[in-house]
Amino acid sequence: MTDQLPPFSFCHSPEQPRRKSQNLNFADGYPEVRDPEKRKKERMALLENMKDYNYEGGACGDCNINTDTPTPKWLKYDRQVLRFFCYFKEPVNERREENFRVRRCTIYFYLEDGSMHISEPREDNSGIVQGTFLKRHKVPKHGGGYIGISNFKVGSDITVYERTFRICSCDTFTKRYFMKRCYEIGKEEDFPDGPVSSFRETLQRHRLKHHKDFANRQFLENDGKVLRFFAVWDDRFSVYGDRHPYVLHYFLADDTIEILEINERNSGRHNFPMLLKRNRLPRELPSDLLGKNLGANLAKSSYYNDSDLHVGSYVRVYGRDMLLHDCDEFTRNYYQKKWGVTDDMLEPVDVQEPAPVLPRMEMPPHNGFGTDIDTMQNCISLIPKAPFKDFDKFFHQDGKVLCFSSRMAEDETHKVSPPDRGRLFVFKFFLSDDTISIYEPPTRNSGIVSGKFLSREAAPKKPCTNKRYQPSDMIVGAKLVIHDRLFELLQADEWTLKYMETHPDEFPLSDYENVVKKVESFLSKMPEDGLHHLKMNLPTTANDPTGVCFL
Repeated sequence: MTDQLPPFSFCHSPEQPRRKSQNLNFADGYPEVRDPEKRKKERMALLENMKDYNYEGGACGDCNINTDTPTPKWLKYDRQVLRFFCYFKEPVNERREENFRVRRCTIYFYLEDGSMHISEPREDNSGIVQGTFLKRHKVPKHGGGYIGISNFKVGSDITVYERTFRICSCDTFTKRYFMKRCYEIGKEEDFPDGPVSSFRETLQRHRLKHHKDFANRQFLENDGKVLRFFAVWDDRFSVYGDRHPYVLHYFLADDTIEILEINERNSGRHNFPMLLKRNRLPRELPSDLLGKNLGANLAKSSYYNDSDLHVGSYVRVYGRDMLLHDCDEFTRNYYQKKWGVTDDMLEPVDVQEPAPVLPRMEMPPHNGFGTDIDTMQNCISLIPKAPFKDFDKFFHQDGKVLCFSSRMAEDETHKVSPPDRGRLFVFKFFLSDDTISIYEPPTRNSGIVSGKFLSREAAPKKPCTNKRYQPSDMIVGAKLVIHDRLFELLQADEWTLKYMETHPDEFPLSDYENVVKKVESFLSKMPEDGLHHLKMNLPTTANDPTGVCFL
């Protein structure tokens, strides 16, 4: 009941718009009341007076304008232009090659105000002032009035200031505009060719090629083109001689050669950039080596040219025999294109010699003072320096020590005396710097002085190897050779076992998953009787009372 009460009802029908035209207005300072019908008639009369000139004399009677508010022409046809392509013939009286000239133009007709302008496209080397042929304005007709849309038709003539233009075609917008207004477009035509154009085509058709060998032809065709070869000169037969690398540039523009020296590091020679200045290089050493006229009387064939240079050949440069062992990509393409040289003939020559074997200093054996690293520092420098320490390892592993109980063991090369058989030791491996120490706890009535058995020092090297003991070698049951004594690791403390389990990649034997997999593979191969006997004999724990945690 409460939802039907007026305060609780919100369903109202939408309100309809109440449109009402304004009839009250002031005219010349006096109030007046306008009649809606009278205002509509005034608008239609205004529309009739402002009707577009394009519809005057049109052939389409069905094109009616049904608009309440008239639109001005300058706004309705803003930036709408009709474009027609035309030409006119200009007489030529002073040339025998032609008596008229065809000049192509474009007519632009602006719909907003009925004005037009004519432009002529510019042509290179025409000799005629081209561009704007007629500025934009309303063009009067011969019989009175102005030129309008009805005067334009493709395929017809139009006269502008006593000059007749032939309209050949129009653009797409103009065609659509004519079709929409139901005007006749006409048929398109091709532009005619002038006498000079036909004469030029005949000359191009029968053109003869004249190969004239002029003086600057080689320079104009090959300017900026350079062949680059990599050369080497072996001068080790002379006193203090050596192998010298060079770069040879051959300039195709004037057949000149320059040779640049490649400066190598720590060569012991001054950095001299150029061996031979750009000049023509004679094949043989000239007899006259003094004066400015060096080789001036030699024939052209006495100098090197591009056909004499190829990979693997020698070039004699004033008594120096240089081997051309390689070239760049442009030089390869040039010889393949001009001389037809194959790829195997352009293969680079290997001139690289094996590096000399330098004598290396051998480290002497440990002299007994300090560690072997201290002995190495004495050999490296005259004033020994402290060995470098791994501070990152020291920062992360400081205070972490692997602690084991150990004893002396025997093998084929190590023997233990009877008094040493019962001795137990505490073996420590410090992870911060890979050092070890051995301590012997006191034992009553043993007759052996307890205490420090081995002071903290770097882990010794493994037998028959040059590597020192690492943390991964410290496992229960491992045997380590320390100063010609064999120690066997018996047990580890709780922290050491946890550390091994948390680092299974370094201690794979402490990996729980590997142990479980190994036990499972072992139990899968056992018979059922043996497996049942094993279950009955397994010790029980608090977490597993049955003792079958792995089974």
